[in-house]
Amino acid sequence: MKKLLLILLIFQLNSCDGIFGISDYASPAKNINDAKKNNLLKNTYVSSKKKVIIDSEEYEIVEAWTSYRFKTNKSTEKNKSFYEFLIIIRNNKTKEVSLSARTTPTYSKFIKYYCKYFEASGSIETDKLCLLFDSKKFPDSPNIIKVGFKSGGKEDITIFKKND
Repeated sequence: MKKLLLILLIFQLNSCDGIFGISDYASPAKNINDAKKNNLLKNTYVSSKKKVIIDSEEYEIVEAWTSYRFKTNKSTEKNKSFYEFLIIIRNNKTKEVSLSARTTPTYSKFIKYYCKYFEASGSIETDKLCLLFDSKKFPDSPNIIKVGFKSGGKEDITIFKKND
């Protein structure tokens, strides 16, 4: 009886996540080239500014795009239920790609997305700024996405325009 329970427990743990504690959650593409290579890229965007100030720190906008993800880490099938707008930024002082460790926990105070569909604070996904879109509600990537970056109580709007 104990062996049967142990076998059932191991089967249950493996069927949920593969190996207990290791998720099969698919991450976003690393960059535009990775999204292209894996046939996940929807559109690329160009920003109206090369540098922005977020929480008193200067960042360079490296690249921005909309992309799908795979259904799981082990899958090569696109998850077409949503896509995301992703921005890679680089801290000009530390040269790290991502928000500073001090800003990351409170990013929603400093970053706000504006597009014709809605306003949102988005999220941070594997060191990228991220905004999700439901593919059924919003099948086409927006032509323009505005992002407000805040520092010292002042918001500076950067416009991201879809490349044709």
